[in-house]
Amino acid sequence: DIFMPELDGIQATSIIRQSDHMTPIISMTTNPKPDDIANYSLAGMNDILPKPFTRESLSLVLEKHLERLKAIPTPPATAGELSQVPSGY
Repeated sequence: DIFMPELDGIQATSIIRQSDHMTPIISMTTNPKPDDIANYSLAGMNDILPKPFTRESLSLVLEKHLERLKAIPTPPATAGELSQVPSGY
């Protein structure tokens, strides 16, 4: 959400983007004005979901970004990472 009490969405996005450039960040806002949307994009947000939103509009935006994440190849696990997986998996 763009307007949060302690840390707004733009500040939160800036902090997240310092260490994570892959995770989609979707703005939920009642301010879908072109200037606001440009600021959200500049801050590192990937999309906007205007409020109030419907279940369908939420599903569409999530599917759009989840499909993009599925297309990103993941590197093979190292032996060290595999040894940390609990047995039975």
